[in-house]
Amino acid sequence: MPSRSDLGRVLINLARHDYRLQGASDHLVSEALYLADPDGNGLEIYRDRPRDQWRWQGDTVAMAVDPLDFEGVIRSAGDPNEPYTGMPERTTIGHVHLRVGDITVARQFYVDVLGFDAVATMPSALFVSAGRYHHHLGLNTWHSKGAPPPPEDSVGLLEYTIVVPDQAALDAVSDRLARAGLRYNARAGEVLVDDPWQNHIRLISETEAGG
Repeated sequence: MPSRSDLGRVLINLARHDYRLQGASDHLVSEALYLADPDGNGLEIYRDRPRDQWRWQGDTVAMAVDPLDFEGVIRSAGDPNEPYTGMPERTTIGHVHLRVGDITVARQFYVDVLGFDAVATMPSALFVSAGRYHHHLGLNTWHSKGAPPPPEDSVGLLEYTIVVPDQAALDAVSDRLARAGLRYNARAGEVLVDDPWQNHIRLISETEAGG
């Protein structure tokens, strides 16, 4: 969400519809609400704190799972009776969480091969990003430690796209995939590859994405 007040309006609207939250946290870098859609897909709706409030120690960002200040978030929305008009235009997908079977294997693929920076680690999760964001991908074993890839006909994520700066960056990823002995498909302006748990990834250059 673009601002804390936007998050407050979402929270008020969820309460108005009696939509159950699965959790809520203050992560130091952000404030977040957790819920599931009707199909059971987990959703995190959050707002970032300003980057100058993030605390870095070298290349590691401080994050936590502290209680959310519900009252403060609601007060930030202003008039609680104001009609809700939907997500604001500057809402984006800030990050995605993926279930993986092994954190070491996940790090080898997402950091060593794809080229993300590891910005926070714990025994059961790895957080990676580009450009010193707090995380673009969360990779965790909270419900999947040691799990193999799911069956092909499983309901879930079909594919996600990673946008790299230019063709040179895309070629560099292809080179690392080849050196690692991983199967991938490179074609005009994109690379298709699966992570070790068969999450389908499409890598494209920012030029190709229209950025």
